[in-house]
Parts: sequence; C-alpha cells; structure tokens
Amino acid sequence: MKIKHYNIVFVGLIFLCLMVTTATVAADTIYVEGPVYNGTDLHDIVSLDNSDFVEMNASNFAGFIQGESLRIYGGDFVLGRTIQEEGLVYETRIEQAEYESSAWEGETYPIMGFFGNEYVPLKDNPDKIATLLIDNDEEHTFNVGEVLYLGSGYALVFKQVDVEGDKVWMEFSKDGEFIDDHVITVPPEGATWVFDTDVAYEEDVEIMRVHVTTLDLNNNSVVIKGLWLIDADNVLEIDNGDEFGVFEVWSTSTGGGLTLKNGDSIFLTRDSMQEIAEDLMFKVVDSDDLTFNLIKEYVEPREPKTITVDDDGGFDYTTIKDAVNNAINGDIILVYSGNYTENVTVDKQLTIKSQSGNPDDTIIQAGDSSSHIFYVPVDNVTISGFTFKGATKDSIAGIYLHGVNNNVLTNNKLSNNYYGISLYCSTNNTLRNNTMSNNIYNFGAYSYSFTCNMNNDIDTSNSVDGKLIYYLVNVSDVVIDSSSNAGTVYCISCQNVSINDLSLENNHYGIRLYDTNNLIIDNNTVSNNVYGIFQGISRNNMLSNNTVSDNNYGAFLFDSNNNTLINNNVNLNKENGIDFWKSNNNTLINNNVNSNEKSGIYLSYSSNNMLNNNTANANNAFGIYLRDSSNNNTLTSNTVSNNYDDGIALSSSSYNNLNNNTASNNTYIGIRLWDSSDNTLNDNTANSNNASGIRMMNSSYNTLTDNTASNNAAGIMISVDSNDNLIYNNYFNNTNNVEYDGTNTGNNIWNITQTVGTNIVGGPLLGGNYWVHPNGTGFSVDTADSNKDGICDEQYNLSETEFDYLPLSIVVDNLMPVISITSPADGSSTTASSIAVSGLVNGTGSLPVVTVNDIVAETTILNFSGTFTATVPLVMGTNTIYANVTDAAGNTNTTPVNVTRTSSGSNGGGGGGSGATGEAFENIALKNVKTEDIVGGLAISYIFDEEQNAIQYINFSALRNYGRVSTTIEVLKNRSAMVDESAPGIVYSNLNIWVGRAGFATEDNIADPVIGFSVAKEWLIGNGIDENSITLYRHNEGKWNALNTMKIGEDDSYIYFEAETPGFSPFAIAGEVDDGTVTDNTISDDELSNPGDDTESVEEDIPAAESNDIPGFSIFTSVFVLVFACLSQKRKN
Repeated sequence: MKIKHYNIVFVGLIFLCLMVTTATVAADTIYVEGPVYNGTDLHDIVSLDNSDFVEMNASNFAGFIQGESLRIYGGDFVLGRTIQEEGLVYETRIEQAEYESSAWEGETYPIMGFFGNEYVPLKDNPDKIATLLIDNDEEHTFNVGEVLYLGSGYALVFKQVDVEGDKVWMEFSKDGEFIDDHVITVPPEGATWVFDTDVAYEEDVEIMRVHVTTLDLNNNSVVIKGLWLIDADNVLEIDNGDEFGVFEVWSTSTGGGLTLKNGDSIFLTRDSMQEIAEDLMFKVVDSDDLTFNLIKEYVEPREPKTITVDDDGGFDYTTIKDAVNNAINGDIILVYSGNYTENVTVDKQLTIKSQSGNPDDTIIQAGDSSSHIFYVPVDNVTISGFTFKGATKDSIAGIYLHGVNNNVLTNNKLSNNYYGISLYCSTNNTLRNNTMSNNIYNFGAYSYSFTCNMNNDIDTSNSVDGKLIYYLVNVSDVVIDSSSNAGTVYCISCQNVSINDLSLENNHYGIRLYDTNNLIIDNNTVSNNVYGIFQGISRNNMLSNNTVSDNNYGAFLFDSNNNTLINNNVNLNKENGIDFWKSNNNTLINNNVNSNEKSGIYLSYSSNNMLNNNTANANNAFGIYLRDSSNNNTLTSNTVSNNYDDGIALSSSSYNNLNNNTASNNTYIGIRLWDSSDNTLNDNTANSNNASGIRMMNSSYNTLTDNTASNNAAGIMISVDSNDNLIYNNYFNNTNNVEYDGTNTGNNIWNITQTVGTNIVGGPLLGGNYWVHPNGTGFSVDTADSNKDGICDEQYNLSETEFDYLPLSIVVDNLMPVISITSPADGSSTTASSIAVSGLVNGTGSLPVVTVNDIVAETTILNFSGTFTATVPLVMGTNTIYANVTDAAGNTNTTPVNVTRTSSGSNGGGGGGSGATGEAFENIALKNVKTEDIVGGLAISYIFDEEQNAIQYINFSALRNYGRVSTTIEVLKNRSAMVDESAPGIVYSNLNIWVGRAGFATEDNIADPVIGFSVAKEWLIGNGIDENSITLYRHNEGKWNALNTMKIGEDDSYIYFEAETPGFSPFAIAGEVDDGTVTDNTISDDELSNPGDDTESVEEDIPAAESNDIPGFSIFTSVFVLVFACLSQKRKN
C-alpha cells in the first residue's frame, strides 16, 4: 500500500471540500471535523450489541492519517450520553510510506499516526516513535557556506565543493552543534547521503537522508532534490499503562501498532468540547438529542505584530525566550529596561530591541554560561540596544551567528564573555555601533571550512577594547597604521594595503586576509588572539618585523602562495608558530619561531617553499615539521635546537633539500625522516641530541652528504625498511655511530667511488664517511692509512649486510707540497688551441692531487712524489696557466706559467670557460674570486662587495651537483683584450666574468643566470647619463649584445640593476647621454633560452681560492639581496 502524507491543515481543507463536514474557524484556530453522529443516546447511535461500533478513521476524518482509527463500542460500553470504561478504543498501526523524492522511488519507510500526527517508529517498534519533520522532493540550490535550516534546530551546512567538481562536503548539525559530516561523491545521476545513528537504545536508526543532484564548481554551488528527516532528539517512548488524555495504553505490538482505551467513563455534556487527547476532542451540540462529532484543533498563522517583554510583568511576557518561542517571522519584540537572565535561540526572523535604546539599562545575563546568550541560526534578524554578559565557557558568545545572512546588530555592548560577537560562516550581515570589551576574545568572523564568503558590512563604529574594527572589503591602496587606532583588521578581497605599527589583541584574528594580494604587514604586535595572523587564499604578501606571540595559532597560511615572511618573531603560541596548509612557493627568512606549544614551523600539503636562516628553538613538539606530501621545499641555514621532540622532521614528504641547518640539543632526534624518500641532506649539523643525530624510518633513496653528527646517543639510526639511501662524506663522532632498528634489507650505500675532491675532514679524496668516538678512538682513527691518501686501508663493516668500503682518515702532514711546471716554458707561444702541461710534484709526506686550471691532472706517484700531465685549452693572446697541488692534509701550493696563443681564431670562444683568462696583467685593476658548493636543485648566489667592483651578485639555479665551483671577475682598466672595440655609449666599467671551467655554464648545468650590479649616482650626474639607458653589454660572436637590464632599487649613492645573461665572457656597463632617446638593443629570447651555448669564457684565474663566506650562506644571501633591494634599502655605501 502506498501512503501519501501531507500537511494536515491542507489535508483537512481538501476533506472540507470533498466531504459533508464543517470547519469552525476561531480567531487563531482551525478545527478539522469528522462525521456527525445523531440519536437519542449512544445506544441509538451505536448499538445494543457489545461488538458493534462506530468508527472514525482516515477515510472519514481528515485529522487522522492512514492506519489510525477511533471506535465507540455499543452494548454494555455505553449508557445514555456516557461512554463507559474501555468503550472508547483508539488504534494505530504501522504502515509503509513511499518517500516523496523521485530519487528514492520504490523505497519505503515505516510511518505511524498518533492522534493525528505523523511519527516514524524506530526499527518498527510502535513504542518508540520520532516525529517526521521532512519528507519532500523540493529542489534547493545553495552556495558553499550556506545553511539549510530543517526545523527543530536541525541544519545542513554546505561546506566545500571539491576542485575536481565531483564531491561535496556537507555537515549535519542541531542547535549549532556538530552531529556528523560527509564527503559525497556525486555521479551524473546524483547521490544520497544517509545518516544513521543509535537512538533510544536502538542501533543504526536512519534519521536523515539528502539527495544531491548537481555540483557547480564554477559557482561553488550544490543542488539538492530530496530531503527526509525525523526528530531523533525527541523520541516518544510508550509503555503499557501510559496515559494520553483519557486514554491508557492497552497493548503494543512490534511491527503492528498500539491499542489505547479510556480508563474512565466519558460523559458527553451538551454544548461542550470534550477533550479526549491533545488537540483532539468531541464537539457536543446543545440539543436534547445527542449530536456530536470528532474534531482536531490546529493553530492558524497570524500576521506579524509587536510583542512586549518586561521582567517586572504587566506586558506580554516576562522573558525574552518566551516571547521568541511564541513569536512568528516578522514580529518585533520590544524589551523594556531590566535585568534578564536567560539564553535565547532566535530561530525566527525577528527584530529584538530594547524599548529605551540604551544598552546600559537593558541587560541580558547568561542563564547558562556554557550556552550562547543569543544564538541566531536564521537570516534576517535584528538585535539592538542590549548589554550581553556572562557567557564565559570556551567558544561561547554573547551573540553568535551561525551560517546566516542579512542580520543586523546595532548599538549593543558585550563584556565579560568568552566571545563578544561571533560570526561563523556568515555573510552580508551589518554591524554598527557595537562595543565589545573585557571579553576573552571580543570579535570574530570566521569559518573552519575556509571557503565561506565573508563579505559583511562592518564599519569602524564597532570597537574592541576601545579600538576600532577595520573590516575592509574590496579595498585597495590604503594604509592602516598606529594613527588608525585599529584593534583587529580584516582584508577581504583587497589589494595593495599596508598594515603597520599596530598592537592587536584579544580577538579571533589579529589580522585576517581572505582572497587578498600584495599587502605589506610590517612591525605589528599581535598577541592573545585565536589566530595572530591568518591568510586564506591570498598571494604575494610581505609579512616583516612582526611580533606574533601568546596566540592560539601564530601565523597561519591556508592555500596561500608566493608570500614572504621575514624577520618576524613568532613565539609562545599555544599551537604551531608558523603553520602552512596547502600553501606553496612561500619564502621564510630570518624568523625567530621559538617556545611554541606545538611545532615551530609546520608545513602540511605545502611544497616549493624556501626556509632560510630561521631559528626554531625550544618548541614543545618539532622545530620544523614537514608532513603530508610537503615536497620540493628548501631548508637552508636554519637553527633548530632544544625542541621537545625532533629538530627537523619530514613525514611522507619527498624531494626536499636540507642544507647547512643546525639541529642540536633536541630531546629526541636532530633530523628525522618518516616515510620520506628522495630528499637531500647536505652540510647539516646534528649534535648533542638525546636520541639520534639523524634517523630514517621507512625512508629510501635519500642522499646524506657532508653532515656532522656528534655527541648523540646514536649518530644515525636506520629503522624499518629504510633502504637504498646514499650516505657518504659525513662526520660521525658518537659512542654509537650507527644503529639499526627493525627490518632492513641492507641496501644502503655508505660510500661513492673514490673521487678527487676535498672531503669533510680536509682530505683530497671523496669516498665514505669519517668514524670516530668522543673518547678519541674509532674506526677512522684506529685503522691504518699506509699511503696517507685520507682513505683507510680496510673497509668498515657496519652490519652483516652494509659496509663503508672507503672510510675516511685524517692525514697529519705539516709540510707544504712542492710543484713545478717543466713544460711549457714560461713566456712561450703556440698557434694551437690547447697545450699539454707537465711537471714534477712532491706531496712531502702524503698523497698529492694536482689540478691544472681546475682540470684534474694525470699523475704518476711513488712514495708521495712523481710527475703530472694535463691538457688545457687556450684563448687568443696571453694565457696564464696555474698548476695546483693539494696533499692529503689539505696543504696547497701553486705555480704559474704564461703562454701566448698567436694564430687567428674565433674572437669569442664558447662553452662557459676555457682556460686562463688571457687578459693582460697590466689591464686588470681588480680580480675577485668566489667559490660556492653547487648542489642540484638549489639557488646559487655569488656575492661581491668590493667597492671597486660594480658587480653585486651572480645568481643562477643549479640543475645538478657539481662540487665547488669558482667565479672570477676581472675589473679592467680598459676594454678587454678579447674584444676589438668598446661597448656602445659611455662605459662605466669593463669586466671579464667567468663561472666555472670549460663546459660548466651550460643549460645542462645551470638555469636563469642573472647579474646584479650598481652604478654610482655621482658618475651618472657628472656624465649627464640617463639612468634609464644603463645597459649591461656582453661580448659574443665578435659583437656587443645588450642584455635585458632592469632597475631594482637605489639608495643615496647608487642605483641597482639586474640583467639576464645567456653566458659569461667580457662585459661592459654603459649608458647614453640624456638626450631623451634610449636605444633598445635587448638580447633576443632565443639567446636567453640557450644559456651557455655560445659563451665566451675562460677558466677562473685562481682555482684554489676558497670563499670566506659562512658555509651554505649563498642561498640566504641571494634572497636577502633581492628582498632588500625591492625594499629600496641601502646595499652598498
């Protein structure tokens, strides 16, 4: 049987049209009437037989639904006008109803009427029934963040549509409290979410279902068509003997129904309304004969009106709550002055205002401090002229708006609450002249889904602790500084705003950005907020010099990219200090992130970020924590010490580069890798940690080189299937240098093939690792190195399956090695493009390694002395050839000869470096040489700061590891000997620039090379040079080519420029006289796209020169220069 159920009032009206019944309408009441019975008495109406009866049911009484009946039995059960005990019998049985939604066609659910109201029996038990609230097939469209109110406090929140466009995240709640949420995958035919739970000791009771038909990713909206809901919070439990009006429960039957009978006799008094159950009665006519019928009473909707409230009485109500409960949409509730102690759910569209308009004399004190004083889950509510106080439990507010729109809050005071005014996922609300003070958190407009539209109209007439709320929407090009008296700042869809020099405290957010770009947030103090600084879906913002402390969360970035955080102090927060979630390509430089209750710097689902020179000490979890596929991040020169957990931890994160970080004195581990692969750890220090210096757990294909791990409980721990890691050239000085834990297949590699290069203890060869114990013993100390080459004579057996085949040793040799070039002779000449160089070498006590202009020479050595030979390329003109020897103890010596190439050849060479510079010594005014470690995947920067050298820096991205590479700059007195004519215009400086040896500076090894340089303002003015004409020229293929040059900053003395270059060779900085014309000789895109293919270059002139910079400092310096140039701060004076 198919049961259709309708709104009872409308069903009654249908019956009024179809049946011979009448309806009596009172002021606010509708009566639905059943059949009229008439006779001299009940025997006449019914019968003299006990088994006879008259029956009212759904077919003749619109007040019942299918399955309900009311019988009056005859015979002994009636007498005159009296229905005797058990003569009036009400029965109801469980029926099956089809869902109204076409999405669930053919499906049914149990339904049971109870005195004319629809209930759903739980698990077919008629003694446990819940009111049916909704069963419809209506279509609704909602934007993400909007709320669908279902009645009786239930609501659905549409939280987020997946970026793939096939999933929607929905939340089910009651009275603002979370019940459940679910991510629904929506195929073309739609999908249904069914929520069931345990109710009244019945398991898995279905209480809600919703059908989603369509997702619209473009509009971020969802369409539903089909809703079904019961009120599981108000289950009516029925037992035998329970009384309902004149009835007593006689029997219950699982899967069947209920039987109720009258326990006392009922006399049908003439001209009366004889109530037999709630809203159900016999209407008896004023007549000598007995005439009556069954009627059901319904309240008729009324027009909106003004309702008055006074706690002293004399008006409509004494409490606001009672007024709200009895109000309808559109009512005005006028509250007279007084003190009201209550909590009110404003679930109707009402205007609630004080009669006086003065919040000081109309005060609402929380009756329950753990509930919001005014909880507003509906739209179009106005609240005005009250003082709210006493809602003190965590997260509880004086006024709380939940997922609602178009509400108005005016002229209210809120104090001594946890929150003053709290707006959750609420849009287009208006706040005016509200004063919040002495609350834990005064004001908050927020959403935990981070996707709600937050476009509210909140002006500076609202205040927090005497300061103003700045709630900016679609605003550009403004400055908010100390003169603004700001107490909290929101920027929604803003551009180019500066927020400076503020003190922001005691709100949900100190600073909140949403869909906001190109902001400068500088020198603010942000404390005692839930979030200090929060960025959601915001780009290209600069946060600098801020103090963010004592908040729940310090600085939080959600789905925010390309931001820079520099020189901030983020300390003593209750959660993480700096927290990235789904945020990429951000830069963190020189931040102090210390003593936070959780981690210092925390990245989740965040990639391609750069963390340089930050301090993350004494945090209660990790110093720096990368998790959940946080990949391709670069961590350089950070200090992470004295943290309660690990210094640096990577979990399920890969392809990260950790370079020159210090992770020491942490409670557990210096650097830990969990489930993380293909990471590079280079030149890090992990000392004095209570557990391991470095630990890998289920982590493979990582590279560890040049790291130091000393004075830890274990130098390095290999745990749980950590295999195929490359671990070489590290320094281990611990009582237990290697520890294994769990199952490992023994595939880790502990050395590379013996290679020429300075190792971590200063020896001339790279191989394995250095092994020593704090007491001065250890394999590298105790094992012989008979040929003094810095490699132990025996392999080090780390386990049954893993070995360091080339463990390092330290060679003690205080004698300088000796080298001489026997051929060619100094001052000789040749027409060849290359020349063989040979000579004698003596390591004087240890094995020597020889290079000739950075080319490793072939050697024949016996007892540390012998011969060497190497072939080096030549350029036209004079070439200086350097032969360099380094012994195993790190002692070096160098000898040069000059060779002139006299025959004709290309006036440009190629390939990024080709031997000695070829420049005449008398033409060189200054020579600078800098050396850096080239590590694949890192940004490399050579920094130059000599006054006579106009070059500030040379930057490029390294595409692979290349060891230590030198860059040479020759500042020339005149044009280079390798060019035939001067550069165009007036030349400021002639230079030769060489990066690496032949073949290094190519597109296979480096990308995006740029040269930064400065020009003195005094020179520009003295020569009448237009600063816009300044160009860096590069000589290539016999001509000067103008490079793409742009101005990046200036100070009192210099203007700073940067140029893109496809290679390295002779250069000139030049400009034109200011005549209003600027020549455009910009280099072609084709040349820029092929760096190094046509490069004039020579070998660096001083290949043995070592950088005096701090190890690993190059990356930080590059970013530091760029940032401060953009800020127009003085770089060189």
